Amino acid sequence: MKRSVFKTFGVTLAAAAALSACGGGESDSSAPPVEADVVVEGFDSLTWGEPEYTAAAGEISIAVVNKGSIAHTLLVVDADAKQVGEKLTVSGGGEDDGVYTLAAGQYTLFCNVPGHANMKSILTVT
Repeated sequence: MKRSVFKTFGVTLAAAAALSACGGGESDSSAPPVEADVVVEGFDSLTWGEPEYTAAAGEISIAVVNKGSIAHTLLVVDADAKQVGEKLTVSGGGEDDGVYTLAAGQYTLFCNVPGHANMKSILTVT
């Protein structure tokens, strides 16, 4: 009788460990990290991962990683409100990246999807 209880407990414990390894949170630690100078994460809460980012002047790789299910865009805008480089577009769970040649200064990273006005961060290039 004791063996059957311990065996059942062992099987249950193994199943629980296997299921907990599947995750379920907002980030997947088993996914390879995105390689870019600046990685911006977007969320369904209509926010970027950080309010400010920094990078060194010159060619800067920027990646946007959508951690939610709502599509987002990422635009880089200079101090004169002019778009710099290409617009990045990500569907739910997607990623996109681009390379931008940026001089020292401050830039705004934002999403121009209607209703996503809160998705603004500052990129300081030194």
